[in-house]
Amino acid sequence: MRALASSSLLFALTASVVVALPACAPASSEGEGEGDEGEGEGEGEGEGDGEQCVAAASGVWHVGSGAGTDCMGMAMSGTATVDGCALTFGAWNMAMSVPAGATVAGSDVTFTGTGWTDCTGTLSADGRTITGGCSDGCTMTWTAVGG
Repeated sequence: MRALASSSLLFALTASVVVALPACAPASSEGEGEGDEGEGEGEGEGEGDGEQCVAAASGVWHVGSGAGTDCMGMAMSGTATVDGCALTFGAWNMAMSVPAGATVAGSDVTFTGTGWTDCTGTLSADGRTITGGCSDGCTMTWTAVGG
């Protein structure tokens, strides 16, 4: 009788566990599904698209005035090729020390190339003017022409 009582008790416990589990499983699954829908919303916006910057104009740019504090020393022109937030300068009308290019972060410009890495500026909202200078106190204004 004792064995039978133990078997009945085991059956009763097993039956209540089995009955209890199906009632818990769907409620748990539904709750997880609802919570999963909102997770991660808004994450990663803007990531992978590269740094945001004011779009600079491609084409011919004039720089320099020849004034005493002018970084270029004289009026010059060259071309700017734009790739995202990077500018590459070339086709200068004179052979002398000139920036190789520039990077733009927001509207902040940092020039690149030997002797120009201490030079910075600000790109206008329309992407057609850069005003700036270098750590030695010289100043410069770049203006996109045409296009």
